[in-house]
This record gives sequence, C-alpha cells and structure tokens, in this order.
Amino acid sequence: MSPVGEDPRVPSVAATGSGERPHATPAESSPDPAPGPEPTPMLGWVGRRWGGGHPTFVVLHGLGVASRMTTPVARELAEDGTVLAPDLPGFGAAAVGEPDVPPDVDALGRSVADRVGRLSGARVLIGCSVGAQIALHAAAQLGPALDALVLVSPTVDRHRRRLRQQLARWPLEMATQPWMMRRIVFEDQRAAGPRRVLRLFATALHDRPEHIVDRVTCPALVVRGTRDPLVGVRWAEELARGLPRGRLVVLAGRHAMTFTEPVTLAQAVRDFLDRDVDLSRPAEVTADRARPSPTDETPTEQEPDR
Repeated sequence: MSPVGEDPRVPSVAATGSGERPHATPAESSPDPAPGPEPTPMLGWVGRRWGGGHPTFVVLHGLGVASRMTTPVARELAEDGTVLAPDLPGFGAAAVGEPDVPPDVDALGRSVADRVGRLSGARVLIGCSVGAQIALHAAAQLGPALDALVLVSPTVDRHRRRLRQQLARWPLEMATQPWMMRRIVFEDQRAAGPRRVLRLFATALHDRPEHIVDRVTCPALVVRGTRDPLVGVRWAEELARGLPRGRLVVLAGRHAMTFTEPVTLAQAVRDFLDRDVDLSRPAEVTADRARPSPTDETPTEQEPDR
C-alpha cells in the first residue's frame, strides 16, 4: 500500500490538520447506541436533526441503513451548526411504501441536490460509503451552491469493483464493526427489503465517480480509514486528485466512521473547514434557488435539539 501525501497534487492532512503524514489515532469507545431525535419531516423527506444555526451539515448514510448510522458524528458536529441526517427514500423511517425516488445513486443525488439547494446559509454535504457516491452526484449538480463536500469511505473502489471482489470483502468489513453497527445494518436492511438494497447496490457498482469528480467546484475532503477493507488508499488518492479542490485525510478508523470514529472524523471535518472553506455565505435563500414548501424544515424554523 503506497504512502499518502507523496504526490504533491494530493494534499494530505492528519487528523489534527497539521499537514503531516497520516498517523494512527487512539481507538474510540463504542458509540452511544441511543438513536438520537426521532425522525421528523425534513426537506420533503424524513430524518433527524441536531444543533442550530449555520453552517448546515447534511449527512448521508450508506447502503441499506439509515440515519442511525450517522447519529454519533451528527452529535459531534451539532456543536458547530445545524445537522440534518435524512433517511433516504426507501430506507429507515422512509422504508414504508414505494419511495418517491428510486434506489439509484444518480436519482438520489439529484434529489439531494434539490433539497440542499433550498437551504439558507453555508451548506456542507457529507456522505459515507454509498452515501458518498450520492453526495458526489449532488455536489456535481449543485456547483457553487455548495460550500464544502466530505466523502467518507467513498465507494465503489474502481480497483475492487468486480462483484466477487465486493462479496469477498463484505465479511471483512462487517468483522471490523461493533455489535451495535451490525445490529443497525441487520434491522435497517430488513426494513428496506432485499430488492431495494440490491437495486441500490447494483447502481452503486455501475456508478463511475471518477467521471464526475471534475464537476465539483467546492473544496472537497476525501476521508479513508486505515482499517477499511472496501476502500483502498490508491482509490482514495485518485478521487482526491481528481477533485479540482480536493484534499485527502487518512484516519485510524473503519468503513462506517460516521458511527465508529465520530470524534476523530468530526475533528477532521472541522480542520478541513477551517483550512480550506469560506463559510460566510449569507443566511438568505437566493432568488434563483427553489424555496422550501411550507411543510419543509429549514435550519431557522425549529429550536435546536441536541
């Protein structure tokens, strides 16, 4: 595995933001299994909300699971602004009935872009695993309307894209996860149903993130965990290099870092924002952007919930 940061075109930061080589950080304790706020209507979907004020962080979950996967990091980032964690259509609290958006990476990305574009003030979009693929598609659609993008454990590694490679690595990935994460995967995938989960996986497998990274105009951070068997360092380097304003950080962590390493991940996000991102966007919604319907939530409509 090649070291990160030797290619000057791929800036690399450690968890402290020092600009040094990636380094191991102490293992974090098991996340609090409490699910956080109950899912409520949000941007035309349902999801969980923490914090208050600006910027607004929108955090997208991975394959087959829902916003419980993002609860630990959402709690951490709530110290810095409003955190919205939607259950993507067909998953979590939105698993009942036929979703209004098909389980397709590109379609979900377009829908996320539409909803993030309704928010006022600075917007930071974070996606984990397949959620990172969806976030990348949304960022490509949003252009300058997005202030920052964070791709955590971004799939699908183009060097491990064959189905048999993925199937061989799934058990390895699950073996790294704490029991609570395994339980969430089991419960959420059972609620969504195998057809929906497999359809989203099929579109993720055929997706080509490397073909759209150059359309992202905002600063972007790629985050890879040292214990992640699904995302190789070469793939993470390539994505960071392809992003016009990309940066790579390698943390001591697993694949589902939004759940398993929330403190370390949140600090890496803060360091990135402090170093590379201007979050001074005015809080008004600009005239050329779709306004939310009266039933939609925006970060200024509800008291903070921590």
